[in-house]
Amino acid sequence: MSWAGYKVMDLQQQLKSKLDKRKYLYLFLDFEGTIIPKSESQLQPRPRQQVIKALEKLQEIQKVSVNLLSERSIQYVRDLIQVENFNYIGYLGGEIQQNSHPSYVFNPEIYKKLFKDIKKQYDLFFENLPGIEFRETPFYINLNYGQNHSPSFFHAFNLWLKEIYPKIIRYRLMPVFYHNNKFILKPAKLNKINAVHKILEEKDLHKSIVIYVGDNFMDEEIFTMFKDKGITIRIDNYTAKTTAHHHFRSDIELIRFLNMIFDFYV
Repeated sequence: MSWAGYKVMDLQQQLKSKLDKRKYLYLFLDFEGTIIPKSESQLQPRPRQQVIKALEKLQEIQKVSVNLLSERSIQYVRDLIQVENFNYIGYLGGEIQQNSHPSYVFNPEIYKKLFKDIKKQYDLFFENLPGIEFRETPFYINLNYGQNHSPSFFHAFNLWLKEIYPKIIRYRLMPVFYHNNKFILKPAKLNKINAVHKILEEKDLHKSIVIYVGDNFMDEEIFTMFKDKGITIRIDNYTAKTTAHHHFRSDIELIRFLNMIFDFYV
């Protein structure tokens, strides 16, 4: 066995030692970039079948709560994994569904007209520019510019930001640049921490274990929140500075970890 193989086994033993059959387990898994892995900086179209099977098995355990976090709708997630009974945190924490009952961090209707106005300004400045995907959700705006690094794009982008800047200030919107050529404009109070707290707020946490697995800087605030408790794991194929307790290099290690949890509780 290679040295890397020994390191993986050693990490699995470390993680296993932190589990406790007497305690309820809350497992939080980011979807894009974690459940659906990245390939050459792009997301693969769907999760590996082994991940889906691992989640299906975990759903059978009464002491394990599976919580999936996605930028997309719950129907999008279900269509990809075909697993029904999971808690869902969607749209960067805006929408929560527990036991099929939806709840919201804030009323999405508040921003409906605002986002449509911002989209109209986008259409004016980005007309005829190729390779740009604009996605408007009930909770934020997502601009994916892919490989378009042309002067025309950045000129249009700067003009657009200048035009909508008064709205950004007035409605306390937060511009966020992702490392994978994605720009998100979201309300400042929209974040995953509030959603995770909402699921855990009535739980007896000293009798529980919390595991959070994510893949980018947007998950770092939750890694920090669980710094002195729980298990946090960052998954990516490069060495990144992180506050997570552990680091997986691929979704293959995640699959081993999920199967290890199942074997531990059965």
